[in-house]
Amino acid sequence: MTPEQLSDELRHGTGDDLWRRRGVVGLAVGSAAVMGLISLYQTGILRRLPEPPVPGLDAGKVNGSAEAYARLTTPCSG
Repeated sequence: MTPEQLSDELRHGTGDDLWRRRGVVGLAVGSAAVMGLISLYQTGILRRLPEPPVPGLDAGKVNGSAEAYARLTTPCSG
């Protein structure tokens, strides 16, 4: 298979394996986006995290907890 054929197959193919691959890629990109938001919150760029209006959820409390910062023992300046 030439690079051109591979490119066309990956972008326009319709097989089950391609749909699974696209699903995995979509989940990975979605996870990266969520982790990016959490990083922005934990570094003070965002003042609060967006979250769905579901009772009992408190993203700020979870991601701002001491445990959230202690996991990787990130060094702190100041």
